[in-house]
Amino acid sequence: MSADTTRLTLLMADAVETCVRRVESGGVPFVGLLVTDDGWVSDPGVNLVHETGDPTAHAEIVAWGFDYRGGYDADGTDALPLAAASRHLPVERALAPFLRYTALHRDDFTHHA
Repeated sequence: MSADTTRLTLLMADAVETCVRRVESGGVPFVGLLVTDDGWVSDPGVNLVHETGDPTAHAEIVAWGFDYRGGYDADGTDALPLAAASRHLPVERALAPFLRYTALHRDDFTHHA
């Protein structure tokens, strides 16, 4: 990917804020954002596994924008090249959605015995 790292980091920082809002509204703390070499940027996708009951409705698949309900095969796409093309970008508030989620659901984690 030849996109500018500064631009990508800003885009991902915005996606993280989308994720924080998602957690505040009851969602899980996962967000995906896709950027192509020609500069196209997807809307942020959020994990919809719980809401839809579909184990393939991960944030990056939802961001992709195709009908994820059939899994990767719905688009004739192999998951391996998608994973290989992914790139980690350190973002200042990257842990914020997870920290907020655990704070909101602390009782869920401590009252199981």
